[in-house]
Amino acid sequence: MLSTLSRKMLMCLTGLFLGFFLLIHFLGNLQLFLPQEQAHLQFNAYSHFLSGNIIIKIVSYVLYASIILHAVDGLMITLK
Repeated sequence: MLSTLSRKMLMCLTGLFLGFFLLIHFLGNLQLFLPQEQAHLQFNAYSHFLSGNIIIKIVSYVLYASIILHAVDGLMITLK
């Protein structure tokens, strides 16, 4: 069984990962505010990178696990 401190550290790390993911996602979508022609080319390249990269697929599974761990840890800390 994990101690309360260990659970809080795990929740902190998963929260930081989720926040970092949101920041990167936000920065990628900011390309849409560029002039139309430039935004079209850059965003298409960005979306192609996201759809064809194996690292992105791995990060997506880590993201799913982080969401679940973060929620479960929050619940366990609250109930304890």
